[in-house]
Amino acid sequence: MRLRDLSVLGVLVPVLMVAGCGGSAPSSPAVNEAAFPFGSPALVAGRLIPARYKCDVKNVWLPLRWGSLPPRTQELALYIIRFANPKLAKGGTAKAEILATAVVVGITPKLRGLSPGKYPPGALVGVHEPNNAQASICPPKGVTENLLFRLYAMPRKLGLRKGSGGANLVEKLRSEALGAGAFIASYRPA
Repeated sequence: MRLRDLSVLGVLVPVLMVAGCGGSAPSSPAVNEAAFPFGSPALVAGRLIPARYKCDVKNVWLPLRWGSLPPRTQELALYIIRFANPKLAKGGTAKAEILATAVVVGITPKLRGLSPGKYPPGALVGVHEPNNAQASICPPKGVTENLLFRLYAMPRKLGLRKGSGGANLVEKLRSEALGAGAFIASYRPA
């Protein structure tokens, strides 16, 4: 994947190009990960993102909160996957097409959450949507889709910078994380 700059509201935000998107729904955590609490106080009935939290080019449009992190955590990375409603495949396995992904790296472990529509200073944001140069993690207007939010606690700083390559970043998050927290929510833009 490759990071490039995109100016949004006067803030430079890198766009992440992820090779090999599509396929099935998110996989289970790596064996070495410890779970920690992660979610949003804004969710209705634990799953639905209320309409007042409008999804826009900022990509983190609802408040996020997390609990105690594993010892030695040096950086947090947020991975968001927008996926279609799962369909049953042969053998009774549920599969879902990945429609878009976003990664936010450079989040300090001193934080215990993110406010609506705000990224912390120094964070890099990458977004990929197949066949769409104006990539967004937000579902199209009027379409209800699911989003997986997964926060990784990393044992060292990833050291990514604007314009740098981020090859195999998602696999690195999964394989090297000290722990992770995750939740799934549904969203339908007005």
